[in-house]
Amino acid sequence: MKRIFVDANILVDFFDRNAEEHNISTLMMNILLNEYKVLVTPTSFAITYYLASKNRIEKDKANYHIKAVFSVFNFIKEDQSIMNKVFKSKFNDLEDALQYFAAEEAGADCIVTKNVHDFYPARIPVMHPLVFLEDHYLRKGN
Repeated sequence: MKRIFVDANILVDFFDRNAEEHNISTLMMNILLNEYKVLVTPTSFAITYYLASKNRIEKDKANYHIKAVFSVFNFIKEDQSIMNKVFKSKFNDLEDALQYFAAEEAGADCIVTKNVHDFYPARIPVMHPLVFLEDHYLRKGN
């Protein structure tokens, strides 16, 4: 089973019904959860939770939905060795470097993010959600 790392920006759109790419993220997450092993970091959880709960009046409802969704993901580690790679990297965005090196260490086959350009110089494939969906449907013959 392929292991797909999902960046925090996809998860934020998934939880935010008003996000421009909410429908794309929802379709992609439905495919991922049924056909792939979904990898996320604790940092993605924290970012998503913070933004989702900040925008909701009903914090209990936000907590319930985030716990339900994140409970089916596979959390990968973020530790000193990964941080050492971040500090030595050529990434301009250190949060993306953290996500990348954690995904790489976990053996991710692909990273899905809206910020593909921020993952230079990645050595594993990095795709925008629309490219991922197109690739998925082409492989399925749909």
